Amino acid sequence: MHCFNCKSSKIERRRVDTKQTVGEHVVLCSLPSDVCLECGESTFEGEDMARVELQSAIVVLHDAATVSGKVFKAVRHILGLKQTELAAILGYSDESISKFETNAETAPKIYRTALLGLCLDRANGNEIGKPLGDKGFRLAS
Repeated sequence: MHCFNCKSSKIERRRVDTKQTVGEHVVLCSLPSDVCLECGESTFEGEDMARVELQSAIVVLHDAATVSGKVFKAVRHILGLKQTELAAILGYSDESISKFETNAETAPKIYRTALLGLCLDRANGNEIGKPLGDKGFRLAS
């Protein structure tokens, strides 16, 4: 492996502190990185970055005092969902999702909780909108 910046082969794997923005909130996080010992350039794996984005969304939805439409939109993008897909999963109209994301309408508190639940599902390796029966458990009645 060589550094993309200076082409040095002196690379070391270590944890690097970074910031992740979700809407107007900034989350401090630490993740594994390949660091060039010559120039200090850090390279992150795509999987690690996706996990950091998801964990950052969970922190914001859980801990932030207020959550704006900008956050709702960022979280939807992190989950990889279109407005129509999210609307179908949560039982809202496409128009409502759009209004929540543009702050044209205040989202009910349950909307924030539902987004948090979707993020936690994804973090646990579950596909959004799929039953958990394939994880060795199923509803008996």
